[in-house]
Amino acid sequence: MHASSIFAPPSAMPFDLDAYLARIGHRGPVAHTVATLEALHEAHAAAIPFENIDVLMGRSLDLSLDGVADKLVVRHRGGYCYEHALLLHGAFAAMGFRATLLAARVRMGYAAPRPRTHALLAVEAKGRRWIADAGFGLLGLLVPLPLVEGARVDPPLASFRLGREGRDWLMQARLKGEEWQDLYAFSEEPQAPVDYVMANHFTSTWPDSPFIRSLVAARVTRDSRTVLIDRNLTTTTMAGTETRTLADADDLGRTLEQVFRLEEGSSEALAEKVFASAP
Repeated sequence: MHASSIFAPPSAMPFDLDAYLARIGHRGPVAHTVATLEALHEAHAAAIPFENIDVLMGRSLDLSLDGVADKLVVRHRGGYCYEHALLLHGAFAAMGFRATLLAARVRMGYAAPRPRTHALLAVEAKGRRWIADAGFGLLGLLVPLPLVEGARVDPPLASFRLGREGRDWLMQARLKGEEWQDLYAFSEEPQAPVDYVMANHFTSTWPDSPFIRSLVAARVTRDSRTVLIDRNLTTTTMAGTETRTLADADDLGRTLEQVFRLEEGSSEALAEKVFASAP
């Protein structure tokens, strides 16, 4: 992304809502209702995977709305949190929802405070605010969650709830049969797209960032939660959890295409990076 584009308008062209709805497979109403918000969020989460291929391969991301829509909608790719949040923001705006970009400090897997590097949304529907977040890869939210203390949703396989920490909000989750764990903490301070440009630069270049060291892909539906970290593929369903290790580059390509529905899936360069440390 060129520096000059940082301060450009978020989109030079009108948002193609029809193309977005086709991409996520939503054929229902687009009225400004809670039911529409819930249906769109679930369809987006199920259809567009989390993936960090471009970041892992050292490619810069175009975080303009046009760039994100081209990648995730037109080219049938996935993305990580900034891309999902900006695409959802554009779609909600095109349908008349009032949505606000937010930023969170990731807690999952970290004891010390982290910078605000996770992107999510607050969306208004029928006089209430809801959290929309289709970009938290390892344990992603399937349906929106009311922005109310104690709010909780329990779709199959995982539950999510919101609590307060002083003036901040705390998102927690638990997989079926496991304990609650912190995912991230956030405030209601609005973010501008340029804030995501800065956070993305840090996340995609910081030497200790997991996204420049490991391939991560994730997809969530009502029936399954699937996560790929380098060669390790974990699938959770109501029947239990299965984990397997990808065998080779062909297996990686098939998995990205068939499981995560990435039309621009594997490449020789990606396979070399993923399998470089394989025994």
